[in-house]
Amino acid sequence: MNSSSPITSIKTKLLSLLVSLLPLSIRIVFSRAPYIALAIGIAVIFWIIFNVFEQLLFFSPIWVFYLPEDAVIGFILTNITAILMGILVIMNVYVIKHSKLKLVNRHFLEQA
Repeated sequence: MNSSSPITSIKTKLLSLLVSLLPLSIRIVFSRAPYIALAIGIAVIFWIIFNVFEQLLFFSPIWVFYLPEDAVIGFILTNITAILMGILVIMNVYVIKHSKLKLVNRHFLEQA
């Protein structure tokens, strides 16, 4: 009998429980590899933008990342925000792409 068998069965049970706890919308969108790749790319772009604005990431004269002790909470918040922005944008792209409604190209200022 293999001693790692109970550990692997516990891991698979925990993984299946985690997957079942995720909302259906997240499972549908992130079951496709292109959406995962785009979400990661968007999160990285927002991470760079947020850390440049927080003055933690510098590109001139050389690429430098500086995290002082008093900016740790802000850094954690920018990481969370960048990840959530990646998820939000990709889920909206998925909804627009798979929507059954036709988008009308009309100006908002035109009178009907």
